[in-house]
Amino acid sequence: MDSLVALTGMQSEAKHPIRVVARLTGLSTHVIRAWERRYQAVRPVRTETGRRLYTRQDIERLQLMKLAVQGGRRISDVAHLKFEELGTLVDGDRSSTTRPVPGAGSSGEAGEYLHQSLQALEQLDKDELEQVLKDAAIALGSQRLRVEVIVPLMHTVGERWREGSLRIIHEHLVSSVVASMLTTLRDGSAGSQSAPRIVVTTPAGEYHELGALLAASAAQDLGWDVVYLGSNLPAEEIVLAAREFRARAVGLSIVQPATHLDRELRHIREHLDPGVVLLVGGRAAGRLQSFLAELDVHYIEDLTAFQEALESLTL
Repeated sequence: MDSLVALTGMQSEAKHPIRVVARLTGLSTHVIRAWERRYQAVRPVRTETGRRLYTRQDIERLQLMKLAVQGGRRISDVAHLKFEELGTLVDGDRSSTTRPVPGAGSSGEAGEYLHQSLQALEQLDKDELEQVLKDAAIALGSQRLRVEVIVPLMHTVGERWREGSLRIIHEHLVSSVVASMLTTLRDGSAGSQSAPRIVVTTPAGEYHELGALLAASAAQDLGWDVVYLGSNLPAEEIVLAAREFRARAVGLSIVQPATHLDRELRHIREHLDPGVVLLVGGRAAGRLQSFLAELDVHYIEDLTAFQEALESLTL
């Protein structure tokens, strides 16, 4: 009888549908389902029609797991922890940082991390730069880290390199540290066999892969199953990868213009299966907007536009 009462109480408390949970936690519905199915991270109540309903503690638990993953931990290592254990773990991760973290929600929070990152880079202090970005990931979350810290950081470094106030060694150092951070963020996210799949790479002759890494990290945050293939991939290999992995979309990052780029993009679009969406972004892509439109290729202006494009494909 007591267990029946407890179950009835849980059912009456569970009143939050998955889209509300996604909005409150910042996790996509695909990620929430994947964490539930693969790791039993939460156990929502099901209505008679099979609709998931979550309790307030389910939401708080998901928020804690998200913070743990953003701090560099794998979801498989934390999903089984009790609520109190999760809270203690996240508190410990936060307190282990070596600098005071600006108050959550403060308007200058991301700007302060950007400033600290540039200071560490100017001094060629690799350890400090890595620590600042780790702190930012915990405090801001992966999406804000990408959009409000990493993207403006790379833009600023590029501008200052062209001005001559930073040297090539600074650009190489920040690229290495950021690439490692983005890889860590991707490794900490869970994929799902039922999630839509995207192949992310750069075309032949394009060796700059930070844009592709940013895209791969953002796509995985949205619950996509990401096949990341690095840089400098010939057109026929991109087409083959999309076919073999049964991709819903292909994302390409293009930073440097190349004489053969038109030919490569045309080959990709003409040989991709008609249902595969081709998304192309990056500094050089902006100069090709008319050509991309002719090919029925989606030009992606920035990371936010990329996320919106992926979300529209899953509606």
